[in-house]
Amino acid sequence: MPKVIRRSLQGLAVCALLMPCLRCGAEQAALVEASRLYQHEKWQAAAAQFARCADSSQDQTTRIAAQFYLGECQMQLGDYASARQQYFAVLAAGTDQFATRALFRSGEATWFAGDATSAQLALLRFVGEFPHDSSAAFAYIYLGDMALAVGNTDRAIEVYRLVVASYPQSTRLEDARLRLAKALLQADQSDQVAVALGRLTEHENTAIAGEACLLLGRAKYKSGETRGALQQFREIPRRFAKSPFAPRARVAAGWSLWKLGEYDAISEEVAPLFSQQQWVADYHQLLGMAAYGKGDWARASEQLRTALASGAKLPQRDSMLFYAAECEFQAGEFDEARNRFRQLLADHPQSAWTDDALWGLARVARAEDDEPAFREAVAELQTQNPASEYLAAIDESSPNQEKTESEPTASKLLEEAVILQRDGHFDGALAAYYELAERKQTSPKRAEAIRLAARLHHRLGQYRESRKLLEQLLAEVPASPHQAETVSTLAWIAVAEHRTDDAAILFRDLLAKFPQSAQAIDAAYWLARSAADEKDSGEALEYVDWLLAEFRSAKHSKQTKRLMGKTLVLKCQLEAAENRWPVVKTITAEAIEKLEQGPERIQLRFWQAEAEYRTRQLAQARKLFDKLELQTAGLTEPWVAMVPLRRAQLAARRQQWTEVLEIVAEINRKYPDFELRYEVDYLRGRALAGQGEMAQARTAYREVLSNPTAEDSETAVMAQWMIGETFFHQRAFTRARKAYTTLIDGEGPADWRARAALQAGKCWELENQWDKAQAVYLQALKSWPGTEPEPQLHARLKLAASRTTQTR
Repeated sequence: MPKVIRRSLQGLAVCALLMPCLRCGAEQAALVEASRLYQHEKWQAAAAQFARCADSSQDQTTRIAAQFYLGECQMQLGDYASARQQYFAVLAAGTDQFATRALFRSGEATWFAGDATSAQLALLRFVGEFPHDSSAAFAYIYLGDMALAVGNTDRAIEVYRLVVASYPQSTRLEDARLRLAKALLQADQSDQVAVALGRLTEHENTAIAGEACLLLGRAKYKSGETRGALQQFREIPRRFAKSPFAPRARVAAGWSLWKLGEYDAISEEVAPLFSQQQWVADYHQLLGMAAYGKGDWARASEQLRTALASGAKLPQRDSMLFYAAECEFQAGEFDEARNRFRQLLADHPQSAWTDDALWGLARVARAEDDEPAFREAVAELQTQNPASEYLAAIDESSPNQEKTESEPTASKLLEEAVILQRDGHFDGALAAYYELAERKQTSPKRAEAIRLAARLHHRLGQYRESRKLLEQLLAEVPASPHQAETVSTLAWIAVAEHRTDDAAILFRDLLAKFPQSAQAIDAAYWLARSAADEKDSGEALEYVDWLLAEFRSAKHSKQTKRLMGKTLVLKCQLEAAENRWPVVKTITAEAIEKLEQGPERIQLRFWQAEAEYRTRQLAQARKLFDKLELQTAGLTEPWVAMVPLRRAQLAARRQQWTEVLEIVAEINRKYPDFELRYEVDYLRGRALAGQGEMAQARTAYREVLSNPTAEDSETAVMAQWMIGETFFHQRAFTRARKAYTTLIDGEGPADWRARAALQAGKCWELENQWDKAQAVYLQALKSWPGTEPEPQLHARLKLAASRTTQTR
């Protein structure tokens, strides 16, 4: 049972909630008994009693209350599908009582029942309608968990950060911080983990502090601070000896020692795990890895086999199988090794260790001089993982073919480097690569050593070292089969070092010379994005259209599919910049349903709604933006604020001023740094004026005018116009005329200046100054001929002229 459910139910005063609903003594007695059972956590009996009340009560309020608490009991019993039905029944009743909690719990129950899509919709609706409810933080955390479950770490990180920033008083704040740290680790953003955790390592709750310390240690481990990680892990059993994090920390400390090469210390470090059944497999695995590190193949094999035989469903079983097979291979037990490698491939076909297993099969075949088996394993390795470092270490010739004296030595050295890299001993791997790279004679193996050393430096963020080796490789082996990869890596290093001009040159060179390479698509997208940022939409569209043609012509990986989504979003952005809204409509209509759920699909839905808005299909635009309000909950990209802005603008068109003010207030709360703040202030002014609050409306309009971002915008012109209008409607004609004159004397669009002149003339008319009105109209017609108000100016001029004649 998810622990969070119990916490979310603590403190419910069932009787206090139900007693106002009761009509008769029998109902009262039944519900009091149900309440007593509920408060004593006798869920089955309470559920039965609430079910009877729900079935027999003639009073709707009582029935709804019984249905809600029946759902609560079913949640505690783990019957999430039934609980969901009870919450749906509460919501269907259409009353306010229990509706807020029922909406949240329906999403929670749906998530636990395994329907992530429906759960997401329910929880998005909940946070959209009740962002200040005490359960909103719970809902957002579930939304983050859903994103993490499908591998969308970026979305998960956004949502957890939203909880930390927006709900600092929530009881789930610490939980959100811990989840954020885990997501950052999963996204390889280890450097941000300490900031995410804050001071949780010193929290008074030992469970929170223990987990925070463990996550901090993992972050240090992943960042290469192995010694610091070891110290962090060793601190946990000392501070939290009885916590569930103590054995996990011992395991992590054991792996830190393994990475440091301190094999003899591992046994003492993990000794307490031997008596704990849950951790005995990890205990034997680490002893086996310590023996492996010392080259004691028999003992290593024995310990790893014991770990595998523990019967536990271990997440690291695939790595155990590999190292057990490797030990058997090193001990000359080729049949056992081959069977173990094959078992890994059969049991874990999606494992990260499959290329290691295929390489192991090739080595077994080579050791047994079995050329067909060797060729078969190599071919499968090339097909499944063409970028595998192992391919560089495998000789292309037959395993039993005679070699020169130097070539086997080079192959052996390269093989040792790959093994060290696989085992996480990066310094040793680099030393082996460099030993081969520094040999004077040129050979394919030397070139491979340079390439793999450069790749490892790049992976470790050591860009200068990587760049130096890659440039050496291009100079020495200009016809290398890995030239596209080399140029691409150099380009990405330039990006990381903020040398964007160099990156552009390299990406263009890559795209020109190797358009069919695996790296071409990433290069084209970067060039498209860069051109768009430089406002060169023509060049950007060339790359975008090339990319879309590539996506249509071939099958692509999940990562490439996401790049396709980004490309489609960029295409919409570029077409929108040229006001080609029908094109945007076509793109979104064809693409949205083809993309998997994710931020790109949501952003395409925004462009779909925006296209409807720009083409004056306002009813359809309203429907789409209302849906987006839920779908974008928790997203923090700058464009998201446009969704409530459009909803407010559409509400203003319908003169629904209360709704406008509610949306505007929400925008101000959620997006304090919104770039289009002046548009929000203008809408606030419109709504206040619509409600007759003219003084407050003018304050909002003046905020538009004082915003530097609004300078020279049409919105600023309209705000100045509306200041005049508010005075005009209050019959303060002198002040209105002054506001209009400011607009007339400005440098705004001719139509607006002509409109202001028309209104200024009317002010003179209402003050019975017809000659002055006539002068204003004449000057306007002379200054701005052909404008939209011209017919009205002629009509007013004619009227003013006639009145002037009469007064004479």
